[in-house]
Amino acid sequence: MVAATSMAVAMSNSSAALTVANVAPRRFLVRNIVEQAAVRDVQVACVYDSYTLVKLHVKMQICLSCAIYSHVVRVRSRTDRRNRDPPQRFIRRRTHYGKASSIYVINLFKQG
Repeated sequence: MVAATSMAVAMSNSSAALTVANVAPRRFLVRNIVEQAAVRDVQVACVYDSYTLVKLHVKMQICLSCAIYSHVVRVRSRTDRRNRDPPQRFIRRRTHYGKASSIYVINLFKQG
């Protein structure tokens, strides 16, 4: 007979499914309490000059099936699941539109 152990249970924010707390992916949602369209109206109507709007901080726990379906996490092979490093970010190539390139274009027009 195996003794029952107590596990922390977390309720999913999206589907209300009960999942084990250490398995559920967690994300922090940080948003403004006031939507972007009404921010200026609130600042104009505010009595204080340097009043900053408070942000809403929510810790979301999602069940694993919902997280995969909504592309919060990706499906990985059994060997890749052991890798705990964050995924590599896409690095955008920068094109330099500075003074040197604009001078070169101006010189081409002068020669032609």
